[in-house]
Order: sequence, then structure tokens, then C-alpha cells
Amino acid sequence: MSPVPVEILTSRPPVVRPTVSATLVATTAVVIETNADALMEASACSCAAGDDNPN
Repeated sequence: MSPVPVEILTSRPPVVRPTVSATLVATTAVVIETNADALMEASACSCAAGDDNPN
């Protein structure tokens, strides 16, 4: 094994929060989909070959 440089911090690093887009709007609207097949077909999925969890 080779040595790895390590820096020991004596205090917590500053909190970095991501900026929120001005076009992002919160809403309380809820849509109930009664057809689960339609819901799954409409959702975006990362269906890569061999992916056990496409969601």
C-alpha cells in the first residue's frame, strides 16, 4: 500500500446548498392515476440492459 495524504479538519466545512431555479414552482395539486399501466408507461425510466431496478 502507498501512503495517502489526509487533511484533518478542526471545524465543519461550510454548508453548500444548491441554488433553486426561479422557474421551479411548488404546487399542492395531486393527480390520482387509476391505471397503473398507464402511469408506468408515462414515467421516465433508465431501462438499461440488465438493470434490475428500472425506476
